[in-house]
Amino acid sequence: MEDQTVPKPERALQALGAAFLLAVLNQYLFYGKMPGVSYPIFVCLFYVFVLYFAKDKLRKPAVVSYVWLGAIVLLSLTYALFANWLFFGLNLLVIPALILLHMTYMLSYKLPSWNGPLMIGAAAEHLFAQSLRHWGTAPRIIRRMFGGGSCRMNGSKW
Repeated sequence: MEDQTVPKPERALQALGAAFLLAVLNQYLFYGKMPGVSYPIFVCLFYVFVLYFAKDKLRKPAVVSYVWLGAIVLLSLTYALFANWLFFGLNLLVIPALILLHMTYMLSYKLPSWNGPLMIGAAAEHLFAQSLRHWGTAPRIIRRMFGGGSCRMNGSKW
């Protein structure tokens, strides 16, 4: 049986490649265009990406997680179904915040309660501290891919 805690180089390269493709798709769908059908498409693809590459780190889904995901999908569908400028602006602010909170709830090692005040702190940590901590990860993976020496990821050598 394989150890799931040790990161594998090929899995990191797959995740990096998929993230790059998702970024290219984001540019194609949104750059210079108004969100419409592209918004729910991108939200769904983003969730497929996260749920596939972080499946070993996910908390066991509860009813509240499914409700949260349903709210995010339904709100993103409003871009494709309606043309109300008030809700367009509100959803532009609310949907990314809901996605951040949902990802924090599902992926945080602290396992915050969905209705507790610690959820906001955990979300801020995910947004700021963990994002900044992993800026060097992509260059290390690329350097490793082209034979630039050993890499350290999460404290383990691979």
